[in-house]
Amino acid sequence: MTLFKCDWWTCHTYAFCKHEIQITCLGQLWEGGVKGAAFVSGAGISKTNYMNTGLLHATDWFPTLAHLAGVNISHIPLDGMNIWNVISTGQPSPRTELLHNIDPIKNQAAIRMGHYKLLTGMPPGQWYPPANVSVQWENQDKDNQKVYLFDIMRDPSEHDNLVQQRPDVVKELQERLEYYAASAVPCRYPDPDPKANPNLRNGVWEPWVD
Repeated sequence: MTLFKCDWWTCHTYAFCKHEIQITCLGQLWEGGVKGAAFVSGAGISKTNYMNTGLLHATDWFPTLAHLAGVNISHIPLDGMNIWNVISTGQPSPRTELLHNIDPIKNQAAIRMGHYKLLTGMPPGQWYPPANVSVQWENQDKDNQKVYLFDIMRDPSEHDNLVQQRPDVVKELQERLEYYAASAVPCRYPDPDPKANPNLRNGVWEPWVD
């Protein structure tokens, strides 16, 4: 089996997008920063040549690959889920919600439940237009809102903030963020280590701490 997935999406690849997408860089929570492309090829895949739109998370790869390798990990508490049936047969994803991040340092968070995505504390973003459209970039929010709710399936470019229309969904997703925050491991941002510079090892990125 061959698995390919990108590390993270980036504003530098906007030219390959079919639709406009929020400008982003590593560490931001707009769709342009949390989505990534992947494909799987090999034996055991009965449904092919289609795009899966179910909720999948990077943590799902470990239990999925462990399942394929015949390794029993049922005794290990994991956030990820075995998504092999989703990939191989096109079954609906077992995942109904997806925590993008909770950052108490920047006071930013984002969570997805079903079609809805809630963002809090995010600075306004901008959109990249499709590659074949020549327009100016547009600011995401001129009013500098701090809470956003989007129906991602209907509005994948995050234009229509539904905070005022769906306060019930906002409340539900905020409660889910509070649930996850209650058990979150404290953030640790170590100081930069100059010994990590790859120029010290012929330009190679590799472990530098014994």
